[in-house]
Amino acid sequence: MSNQINLISRKREKLFNRDFLLRFTEFLARTLLLLIIVFSIGLFILNKSGRLPVLQQQDHSITTNLSLVQQKIIKFLLIKNRLEEINPLMQNRSKIETLAVTVSQGIPSTIAVDSFSLTKGTLSLAVSSSSLPSIDAFLDFMLDKVKNKELFKKITITRFINDAQNGKYSLALQITLL
Repeated sequence: MSNQINLISRKREKLFNRDFLLRFTEFLARTLLLLIIVFSIGLFILNKSGRLPVLQQQDHSITTNLSLVQQKIIKFLLIKNRLEEINPLMQNRSKIETLAVTVSQGIPSTIAVDSFSLTKGTLSLAVSSSSLPSIDAFLDFMLDKVKNKELFKKITITRFINDAQNGKYSLALQITLL
């Protein structure tokens, strides 16, 4: 009697039928195969139509242009940085040129400059001559520049040597700049 009792409905029996599952799987496989073929043909046509190579070429040219522009920008920034660093040096250079010209104007032809050094607002100058009046004229010139407040704030004589055997006078000055 238990053989005759059917607990599964007929609809469910058809749904789980082996033939039905096999046909459904076969239909699904054929549909997916057809979709793959259609997409492959579409991709092939799209590739051959010319749009994709043109886009690739545009991408390549844009990338090349950007790399060239990037290199130019890097060069420009390097030059700008160097100019910004050179600008204070150039401003200081004009002061040095003015200072050298001013000092050389006051040096008589009989005086030799032994040393000339400039460090952070201080000029160290050593001169020598066989003529004491020439050194006096040079000192007067430098003192006039201090009195008139032209480039110099203060002059200090750091050394004065009288070499009687050689007949030579040496003078070392330390000059504070304005």
